[in-house]
Amino acid sequence: MEEYYIGYVFDGLYPPKAAQWCNENGTCHIEANEEGKYEIVENIDREEPEHLFNDNTPSIPELNKKIEELTKQNEMLTDCVLELSDRFIHKEVEV
Repeated sequence: MEEYYIGYVFDGLYPPKAAQWCNENGTCHIEANEEGKYEIVENIDREEPEHLFNDNTPSIPELNKKIEELTKQNEMLTDCVLELSDRFIHKEVEV
């Protein structure tokens, strides 16, 4: 049985058992390296950027209220455009 470890480089394609080992291990995955060979590499813990979660982030109710406001504005503008297009069409017919 093959022993896998972080840093293990495969010759050619990697076997499904290697991917299964990585999935079960949970701390690594397989990717192509600079030489184009497949290698088991450590997962990088990607933390969320601080600027995404600061005190200025609006709450869900605030976002829902803004969505309502924008929806009303959109409906009002759509009605205005339709009214103007109706007027324009009727003027063309009259001329």
